[in-house]
Amino acid sequence: MRSRVHACSATLHRCTFAEVVRHHHTPWSALAQHDGIDPLVRRDANLVFLVDRIDSMAASHYGVDLLEAVTGIRQQAQGLARSLFAPELVELFLQVSSSDAFWMMLESPHLERFIFETERRFEPRLLSNSPLRQLAGIFAYVVDAKSAFTVRHSYGLASLSRQLAQLAQLSDLQVDKIEIAGLLHDIGKLRIPDELLEKPGPLVDPERRVMHRHSFETYQVLRRIDGLADIALWAAYHHETTDGAGYPFRRGGSDLGVEARIIAVADIFQALAQERPYRGPLPPSRILAHLKELVGSGKLDGDIVALVEQNLDNCYLAATV
Repeated sequence: MRSRVHACSATLHRCTFAEVVRHHHTPWSALAQHDGIDPLVRRDANLVFLVDRIDSMAASHYGVDLLEAVTGIRQQAQGLARSLFAPELVELFLQVSSSDAFWMMLESPHLERFIFETERRFEPRLLSNSPLRQLAGIFAYVVDAKSAFTVRHSYGLASLSRQLAQLAQLSDLQVDKIEIAGLLHDIGKLRIPDELLEKPGPLVDPERRVMHRHSFETYQVLRRIDGLADIALWAAYHHETTDGAGYPFRRGGSDLGVEARIIAVADIFQALAQERPYRGPLPPSRILAHLKELVGSGKLDGDIVALVEQNLDNCYLAATV
């Protein structure tokens, strides 16, 4: 399988992205005094810090009263020059942000159009399974790190999904793609507030509706990438059920292929094997009992759960890597 991703050919200086990311919340007053950091790293890290803070200031005003908030945002940025931000970067920001058009371009419809048009300018590159899996692993790490209770969830789910796919005697290509879908299945949680992910108890209905958005957001992210159409669906279907009562698409029956059914089982298994704010990890026997209950109520595929039962200890090890 090969997937097409767009690569920007912008000139890069001799510094790593890791160093820029590492220091992107370090105040300029500290960065400017740090002789051990490349000047270009200092500049880029502080630029990321500045635009991140400006977006945070503007976020609640998008689509509401953004232009009315502009003066205040610009004044706040100006007041943070030398302490949080490099004076020359603040001055540059003040120059480019003086027009209404600058701010209106930041709102969703215009920003999405700009991103789409920018993507079209660059040659797509083909990624085979190995680098695609590495890239998916990076995103999985970022997503899982949103909560102390989901660390390694995507990796555990992907590992168990791969094992179940092999036990189901799927092709090598299907096995690889299922693993990648498992790594990416929760990417939509980047749009979910941390307080919901960390809540030490059951979600109430309004919170549950917000949480239910994450699998749809996963689909929206992945479907735009050429070559990931099936992976996008398998990843987005991880909360669908065989009786068609799941979310977000209410797919069921023959609409759910074996790949999506495997990921759905693996998601529940791994979540139960992992600590959560409201409970500790469950032992394999209790996890299996719960999976069987869900089979009985038409939520999970009985054949996939039978594979779990036949290989319970190995499945537990795979899910808790």
